[in-house]
Amino acid sequence: MMHGREKSDSAIVAVKPTNKAVPTAAEPVGPRAGAKGNASGSIPGTAILVKRTTRRDRMRATLKRVKEELRRRMHEPIPEQGAWLKQVVRGFFAYHAVPTNGRALGAFYYHVTRIWLRTLRRRGQKDRFSWQRMHRLAADWLPQPRILHPYPDKRFAVMHPRWEPLREFRVHGFRRGAVSNDRPYRAST
Repeated sequence: MMHGREKSDSAIVAVKPTNKAVPTAAEPVGPRAGAKGNASGSIPGTAILVKRTTRRDRMRATLKRVKEELRRRMHEPIPEQGAWLKQVVRGFFAYHAVPTNGRALGAFYYHVTRIWLRTLRRRGQKDRFSWQRMHRLAADWLPQPRILHPYPDKRFAVMHPRWEPLREFRVHGFRRGAVSNDRPYRAST
């Protein structure tokens, strides 16, 4: 029963119980057992390293397109298939071969090899392709997964004279920045 401004009787108005089984995004999550470092990939006390990995949905989409195209090219000679796959894998590696992404590159190489093997096995009713033969084909035609891009500290380590903070850079008596505070010129507002 209701008495004045009090809450409703629990027997009359059903109250939805809270679900504590699923943590919300706002709740802090503890570290995984046995994990070294944190989510950014750095070990405490060292420099921060941002892990860069290939998104799974993009890799799956690329593998799906490779599978469809290999199915279409199923009866072409193996050298033509290998040359086409070499271009595809090299293009994927050219974009995704960044530091800390080696596992994704290896997974892509493995899955492309596996898809190619399944396509070659579908060419006839006699299954003549073993994994040993497939490994030789992949080694002959597909580039090995390796990191192609440098780490950002190596990539952006170029220092141009105009950006060195302690260097005096004068051209015909003109000095960079305002004379009063040695900062670059900014229009006053």
